[in-house]
Amino acid sequence: MTTIKHSKQQRLRIKSAWAIVSWCLINPLKLFQPTSTATTTTTTLVLPNKHFLNRQNQRILQKMQFFSLAATSLLAATTASAAAVPRDTNAYDITEFYANCVPHSVMCNYQFQVVRSNAGETIPVKCSLSLTSPDGKLPPVTEGPCEQSSRTFDVSRTEDGGLKFEVSQPVSPASNLTGVYEIKSEDLVVEVSGASQAEVYRGVREFGLAYE
Repeated sequence: MTTIKHSKQQRLRIKSAWAIVSWCLINPLKLFQPTSTATTTTTTLVLPNKHFLNRQNQRILQKMQFFSLAATSLLAATTASAAAVPRDTNAYDITEFYANCVPHSVMCNYQFQVVRSNAGETIPVKCSLSLTSPDGKLPPVTEGPCEQSSRTFDVSRTEDGGLKFEVSQPVSPASNLTGVYEIKSEDLVVEVSGASQAEVYRGVREFGLAYE
């Protein structure tokens, strides 16, 4: 067996390093000590006893605590900023919305532009899809595509004959940001031409999608 011999200075450094690790493991909650008053709560950095650590290691621990506190503050600020977006605003804003079936054809089209104004977006994303319909009515859509975007749109028929229009985009591996708009049956017109009929959207071209 080979024995490694350390100098006195090396042994002191090793001992000090183990002292820091041991103190942090034994006293994890003492690194940050909250102090409350009648109106505020502050956080005080608490160091081990000065006799426990030498001056150099105290400075190292102070830096560790400073960066930990800075990271915690940054995370809190980011969370507060995300929560600051009011939920009574639109999830998405739609412009140039068109939906129609083509007379004397089985083809139907959806086309619109979508933007998240409350997130600071200014350039809208274009979405469109053409698909067939056997009866001339606007057909349902599942995950319709948007250009150069992870956003998709869905269309489904409601019980009163209207349409449920949704736009969705992944915001994390486990969740999506979805906006919904109810197209009323009064905004859908069936145009008859001879033996052909084609459903057309006649409502507003611009509207907001509420958070789902």
